[in-house]
Amino acid sequence: MNTPTLETDRLILRPFKESDGIEVAKENFRSENVLKKLGFKYVKDIPSECNGGTVMREGKLYELKLIGNLTMVPCTLEDGSFITERIKEFNKSFVKPLRGDDKLYINRKIINEQGIIIAGILGSVYLWDCMYIDLFWVEETYRKQGIGTKLLLEVEAEAKSKHIRMIHLDTFDCQAKGFYERNGYIVYGILDDYPEGHSLYHMKKRI
Repeated sequence: MNTPTLETDRLILRPFKESDGIEVAKENFRSENVLKKLGFKYVKDIPSECNGGTVMREGKLYELKLIGNLTMVPCTLEDGSFITERIKEFNKSFVKPLRGDDKLYINRKIINEQGIIIAGILGSVYLWDCMYIDLFWVEETYRKQGIGTKLLLEVEAEAKSKHIRMIHLDTFDCQAKGFYERNGYIVYGILDDYPEGHSLYHMKKRI
């Protein structure tokens, strides 16, 4: 399999002397031409530890770092964990989490006399006070008997006891939109033609 290479000439600026007390935000530019248009000039006689040399604007010196070529490759499971942690850090920098880093799972199942699962609902809560229903299933011969409603109400009550204020979910037009509407859920978004000829509904309910 060919590995694609991403060509980049992105530039990163940082203050030339960290100890001089000047706080300048890091700036990213797409090319040296853009850099020059913004008033930066190269200073050849001042050495820099960065590979891009030294530039000056308005009497202030900056070190210039050039980022080389980047490579795109498939992720491993460990890579997925790394990326997940980075986006969690980003999210928490904007909105203070209301709970710990670990997901809270609110799940229920119904079994018959033989111990076979005939219905189940899987919900998860991440950082804040909103639960997502990942999966909800009732075996066909047990449908339209109120089993699904009992499961949903039980999970809602458990979520409310844990100070969850909202539940959201996705359902296709061929699944359970009407069921959720009868239980107080409203549509807040629609993804049309997914899959082709169908729609995916995003629904929510305040509890």
